[in-house]
Amino acid sequence: MIYLDWAASAPVYPEVADIVKDVSLKNYANPSSPHREGENAKLMLEDFRVKFASLLGCNPDELIFTSGATEANNMLLYSFIFERTREINIVISGIEHPSVYEPASQLERFGIKLRYVMPDSSGIVTPERLLKKLDNMTRLVSIIYINNEIGVIQPIKQLVNVVKEAEKRFGRKILFHSDITQAVGKININLKEIGIDAATISAHKFGGPRGTGALYLKRDFKLNFLYGGGEQENGRRPGTENLPGIAGMLKALEIRTSIMEKEYPVARDTTKWLIENLISTELCTMIPQLRAPGTNEENTNFSPYILSISLPPLPGEVTVRSLSEMGICISTGSACSSRKKDRMRTLINMGIPEDIAGSAIRISYGWYTTKNELEEFLEGIKKLEKLIPRKNRKFLSR
Repeated sequence: MIYLDWAASAPVYPEVADIVKDVSLKNYANPSSPHREGENAKLMLEDFRVKFASLLGCNPDELIFTSGATEANNMLLYSFIFERTREINIVISGIEHPSVYEPASQLERFGIKLRYVMPDSSGIVTPERLLKKLDNMTRLVSIIYINNEIGVIQPIKQLVNVVKEAEKRFGRKILFHSDITQAVGKININLKEIGIDAATISAHKFGGPRGTGALYLKRDFKLNFLYGGGEQENGRRPGTENLPGIAGMLKALEIRTSIMEKEYPVARDTTKWLIENLISTELCTMIPQLRAPGTNEENTNFSPYILSISLPPLPGEVTVRSLSEMGICISTGSACSSRKKDRMRTLINMGIPEDIAGSAIRISYGWYTTKNELEEFLEGIKKLEKLIPRKNRKFLSR
């Protein structure tokens, strides 16, 4: 099997599995229990929090451990239901992950106005576009750091500056949130330097265990979360903390932090090689075209771990199924989008034609992926040629 769906879930590091097992067997007490073993578990939990915060560049008390980024995104967004007593609006990008896009849409039922800031054709949300969506009623801005479908990296610092200037002009705070799930463990993240007010994370995207994540919330913001039923996480997220999972998440981030800077240029070179070979097959279109050699050689605006291509007129689902039968695992986009309309949303909102969007697939890879595996993937793509009538092929203009 060749696994090229890392953006959905990355393989767990063996060292991570070992520490999850060890903590599960030896530190099984509830951190909220008053006895000695419970207190030991609590001390361990807070030690993990301190270490995790140091790797992300934030304060320990600004971290809330969750079951993943989806829960964290929902916690943050639905907290604004308590703001519905006055007219407010929130702004999100048109290419957000479903765990932001869908709850944001639900907030309209509670009278909260929702504004979409659309990206340009390369998937970038520009400061100018964001500025036009802000007014004195804006309370939240949410822009994904690295898009999970096309890998575009947003100019977050510039966008934060736009929001902070708007805060001064309007005389009220605007919470800037970013889903940094595809960035953590791939690029250097220092939350204070970036300047965002809230961020969400999932461990299984960077070699940690599933069902573990975190919400970063800056001290300046005191939100009322909808959850109830316990005083865990300083009363912000009730429920017994997943101590083994948090231990594994910390271990995974420690591993990634120690090697990601050396690994990144290698991944970038691999992606450049893959793009050049995909183009030479004359079967596919790059999404967006800026990823093609000659238009953006360094690809600094894109993660080297995610690549989106289209093979029109072949539906993306057919491509995924055909490659799966060859033992190659890819996807059509977010694992959280099951319906075709949802799956195409990101690309359509970038201005990608519907026929190209409907034929799109996502290739995502990581630290265990070998060049031989990518070569087999290329051979698999070439085998699909017989499924595409030549008159219907759409070639990328060089």
